[in-house]
Amino acid sequence: MIPLGCPLEADNSFGPVTNPRYRDGFDFTLLFEQAIFGLVPAVAFLIISPVRLHILAKCDVRIQFNKLRSAKLITIVVFAAI
Repeated sequence: MIPLGCPLEADNSFGPVTNPRYRDGFDFTLLFEQAIFGLVPAVAFLIISPVRLHILAKCDVRIQFNKLRSAKLITIVVFAAI
């Protein structure tokens, strides 16, 4: 008897290859997609961002201080917090 569909338990295995009976043997499982396509870019960003912030902190400020700049910075911080 040929199974009609892939069971939900197949997505709990790690790897791009599932049981050959399901999905012709090759399809990304949900666990693999979340680990590789979600976590890897997030971790790379978290590792690289402090280096970039350190480089930017050493650069010269190229604008003059004014009230409009302060208002924009406060708005950006509020939107980032939300």
